[in-house]
Amino acid sequence: MRLIQPEPWRLSNGLEICSRKDAGHKAGPACRISAEEDLTYLSIPASGGSICLDELKSEHGPYVSFEALNCDPNSMILLLNVYVSGEVNPAFFIRLGLLPALKARLCLDLNWLDGRVLFAEPTPGSLKIVCHGRPVERSEITRVELAFPARAASAVLGLGSILCSEAAPADYPLPRQVLVDRFGQNACRDWPQKVRSERQLQQRLNELLEQTANPTDMTAGAEPLPRLDRWGGSLALPLTAPGQYFRTVKKAGRWWLADPDGYAFFSVGPDCAGLATDCRVDGLAPLLEWLPDPADPQYKTMFKSGSPLGSAERCQRQPLMFSYLQANLQRAWGSTWYSRWQQLLCGSLKQNGLNTLGNWSDPALCALGELPYVTTLPTFPTTSHCIFRDFPDVFSPEFEQAAAQAAASLRPYRGDPALIGYFLRNEPAWAFVDHLSIAEVLLQDEEPSFSKAALIDYLRERYLTPADLAAAWQLPLADFSDLLRPRDHAGRCSDQAARDLSAFSRIMIERYVRIPSQACRREDPDHLNLGLRWAWISDPDLVCGWEHFDVFSVNCYAETPVAILKQIRQLNVDLPVMIGEFHFGALDAGPTATGLEAVRTQQDRALAYQIYCEAAAAQPNCIGCHYFQCYDQFTLGRFDGENYNIGLYDICSQPYAAMARATRKVAARMYPLMAGQLSPFTAAVDRVPMIAY
Repeated sequence: MRLIQPEPWRLSNGLEICSRKDAGHKAGPACRISAEEDLTYLSIPASGGSICLDELKSEHGPYVSFEALNCDPNSMILLLNVYVSGEVNPAFFIRLGLLPALKARLCLDLNWLDGRVLFAEPTPGSLKIVCHGRPVERSEITRVELAFPARAASAVLGLGSILCSEAAPADYPLPRQVLVDRFGQNACRDWPQKVRSERQLQQRLNELLEQTANPTDMTAGAEPLPRLDRWGGSLALPLTAPGQYFRTVKKAGRWWLADPDGYAFFSVGPDCAGLATDCRVDGLAPLLEWLPDPADPQYKTMFKSGSPLGSAERCQRQPLMFSYLQANLQRAWGSTWYSRWQQLLCGSLKQNGLNTLGNWSDPALCALGELPYVTTLPTFPTTSHCIFRDFPDVFSPEFEQAAAQAAASLRPYRGDPALIGYFLRNEPAWAFVDHLSIAEVLLQDEEPSFSKAALIDYLRERYLTPADLAAAWQLPLADFSDLLRPRDHAGRCSDQAARDLSAFSRIMIERYVRIPSQACRREDPDHLNLGLRWAWISDPDLVCGWEHFDVFSVNCYAETPVAILKQIRQLNVDLPVMIGEFHFGALDAGPTATGLEAVRTQQDRALAYQIYCEAAAAQPNCIGCHYFQCYDQFTLGRFDGENYNIGLYDICSQPYAAMARATRKVAARMYPLMAGQLSPFTAAVDRVPMIAY
């Protein structure tokens, strides 16, 4: 184990060492910071800053560990940035989150620089860990830094000695310090609708349930909803004759979604409309005011075991999740809680103008037929050996067999008119690397594969002789079979090599899309294929195979989706587009991080929501946008460590009032917007730097 702690600290961009007393402020009404003598305290300006850690260029570790104490009332982002020669931005970086008011031991793995890990297993007391960028070799590294991005306000961070070792730390101690109350709420923050007692919880949920009994009985001043059919489509916009299923229609250059009765339907609603058991509690007992015994008959069904995300040897955690959502409903309603929750949520969503249960919603809730819904394949077809991250060997017979098995999961949905359609999968991990040449990575792969054999056949047909290929690629080559040996960065050999690999990458991506799409069409010819839910269009080649979809889907975290919707049209994708995810988070209620789009208050969240949805509805290729997600995430992190204030509802099943007003305003205006009768809403929103990982 080696100490990596330059003396004096090499700080940049306004970062300064401060005294321990600067850390001793309140992090909230219930959480006071106790300064630790073994830490060095850094004053971090709102603009951020960094510490130079060039010693890590020569360290093989591979484990880098240190203790940290975030003295701010909100979560904090840490970045390990890795730079290479000739590039201004980090070629690779690791992003992780810190809980507020808690001293925790962190551990990073330098093996992640090979790019094969996207989401790493968090250690107890830390939040989500994500690896971004392209694979980086140690010999390429010119600079390493521990960085703190811009945030809404200045902060103080206590940082311990940075250690590099061949083995991960054996333990990850946490102090006894209650950060979560018995309802699963943030114990260190107050806000108007925070629940204080079981009696208050029961009273509020009963009032909400009573309100849903008459969805038209709204408070004075509430936005009136337009005339809608039974699905939530607009009776003012008939598109086609009635049919049995949802379908797409293009008229006068505008794409529409028609509901089974033939009326225009713009799909709006929350993802994850369900009582997920995803509050991660393993190793976190010292931070919880209350957690039942997993064997307790009253609560045992509210626990769930999970699988580590990866690199589990670093912390030796066996994931255990609990549902405070379910526990709160049981507190309020006893044994009848589930049926009452179904009534409450469906009624509340319809009352607030939302017409769709988004991805990952409760199957039993969807089966009620109260609201249209979407679903996703439970598994995307894969192979025993993947080319890079989760990109399978797409030329393998195993991929075709897996596609048929995955498509079989659609059989129970046959004949269901409430199902809009199915997504093939969500956010392929391999596509998180911008401008990735999957064919170039294929040549780097040490394992034999059907895809590598197909690439060699492709080149043999194109060049006829090894000498022709060697000349075009400027690469010594005695025989085509020489390409079976791993070869790094083949695309750099010549411009022609790069063009050939790009062309074969498109062939691989098209096959990645086509084979599962065809298998699904054979199983379910009636419902819409909603595509892949790309995280973003990291390369224009990602649209390859769009012809096999009915709808092109993408997740879009931005102020509005206008840019991505225009980009998809410019890439000649002639399909309607579904936005699978977007959200806005604030820091004045609930959890301590904002998610990927951040604003200051709940009112700002509401304004941002309306701006986004109305901009989407006004675009000629957009047929819906689904909000991620229905409920706030757990303040200590869900299964992977996300802890965002992004819900339409809090962890006690109460709707955020400002968001409910906004969803209703959007519902009243979205069909006139689609018809070109209104202009999208605009307003000034107090946007702040995100706290997200």
